[in-house]
This record gives sequence, C-alpha cells and structure tokens, in this order.
Amino acid sequence: MPASKETKALALQIRELFAKSDEERDKDLPLQLPKVERINNLKYGPDQEWHLLDIYRPKGKSGKLPFIINFHGGGFVYGTKETYQHYGMYLAQDDFAFINISYRLAPSVEFPQELDDIHLAILWLVEHADTYQLDLENVFIVGDSAGGQMALQYIAILSNDQFRHLFGYEKPAIHLRAAAINCAGTFLYLPGAISGALEAYLPKEKQIAFANHLRTEEYLTRDCPPLFIMTSSHDFIRDNSVRLQGYLLAKNIYHEFHSYGNEENPRYHVFHCNVKDELAIKCNKEQLNFFRRYLK
Repeated sequence: MPASKETKALALQIRELFAKSDEERDKDLPLQLPKVERINNLKYGPDQEWHLLDIYRPKGKSGKLPFIINFHGGGFVYGTKETYQHYGMYLAQDDFAFINISYRLAPSVEFPQELDDIHLAILWLVEHADTYQLDLENVFIVGDSAGGQMALQYIAILSNDQFRHLFGYEKPAIHLRAAAINCAGTFLYLPGAISGALEAYLPKEKQIAFANHLRTEEYLTRDCPPLFIMTSSHDFIRDNSVRLQGYLLAKNIYHEFHSYGNEENPRYHVFHCNVKDELAIKCNKEQLNFFRRYLK
C-alpha cells in the first residue's frame, strides 16, 4: 500500500524544516556571481513545475565545457535547483559547467520516479549538448545525502548493463569520468535504513517490489569511474560513507575517502553546500581538483 497519511505529513513537515535551515544558511548570498553565466529554467520534461534545470557556465569560456551533473539531496522529500544554486555557481566559476536539476519529490511520487526524472534530464542534456556547448566526453557527477544515493545508483546503472536493464533505461551517450558522493544515504537494503519520512518515497510495498533495484552497492564493479567519497566528523549518517569505503576497498574499486572536521572544529551533514564556510570551500576545491585529474 502507498505511504500512510502520517508518513506523508511527516515528509511535508521535514520539507518545511529543511527549507528554513537552508534559507538561513544562504541568507544574503547573491543570485549572480561575476564569473558565472546563468541559463535558467530550461524545460527537460512534461511537468511544468518540476522538470526544469539550470546551466551555470564560467563567463568568458568558449567552446564545449566539461560539466558536472548535480543530484540534489533532501531525503527524497525536499530540495530544488534553487536550493543548490549558490553551491552550483561556486563550482562553475572556472573550468566546469554545472547542471542544476529539479525533480519531482515524495510524497507526490514514489520510487523510482525521482531517478526517472534525473535520467530524463540527462537524456535532454545529450540532445541539447551542442546548443549549450557541453562536452559529453567529460561528464562528472556530484550528489549528496539522498542525492548521493541516487548518484551512486546512476553510476551503477551507467557502468553495469545488468543493473541498467532492471530500470529499463537506455544508455545515455555520455562519458562519465569521475564522481563525488557526499554524505550519502547508502545501503538502503539494510534493515532499518528506510524509516520515517523516507517511507514517503519508499513505502513497504515499493521496498519489496524493487528489492533488487535498492541493492545498488552490489552492482558496483571496477567499471565504475573514480569516486571521491566525502563525509564529515558529525554527519549523522557518517557510518554509511565509512561502510561504503570499506565496500569499495573489498571490491577493488578505485576511490578516495575524505572526512572533514573534528571534535574541536566539527562539520555536519552536507556542510559542503555552505559556500560561506572555509572548510566547505576547501572540500569543494579538492573535489574539483579530483575531477580535473580525469579530464580528457
């Protein structure tokens, strides 16, 4: 059966709380940076409200650019491209374009419709790459929290045809060079991983019907691109990133593991989205430098 009324109400409450927190974080930040060109509200699908994306490009850069696709977080119930605009513009100041995607949210949709939306957006980017001067041979992914889970899932889809066939997706004509998985909600198939508001997107019947789809980590192979796994000292799901690191080590999948903050100078879940924070800036610069190593 679908998510209960109580679960849906909880999801909407969490959406409101997250919005207040992010509004405070981004208070007084400019909507335009001198070094960034914004192309806003490009329609990639039929939904007039949610199927929209922005492209941020460094000003003065001609020709096709490598680009970063953002899988935003928010527990599957919160977040839009506007939530991530400041983070995205920061990453788009020098060498990379940044693709900032909104997608439909639970409780209005259920698994795997959010990932379906992102896949639709990526197919749109392939079709319009020439128009917006995007280099399909140099594609990168970032994702955080629930978006980190979906980013890892999409990486498995791109690199493992068996997993892709479960979702019924066509393979997009992109070359994924590397990815950053930030404070991600991984290993959704483990007992207790899906509870509370997450059940608005993954009610029990969906967990059963899509059990294999949720076993993302089991479909990761050495065909994955290089991964930058990031967490922080006081990330409430830090254990997920640590577990993922161990899993990747056991499977001999190339990655780097980075943790930021400590007891004296703590950092919390998805701290890297705060462009006012010096340690967040350091983290984001290190991720961009990681990506630069794999440009072709």
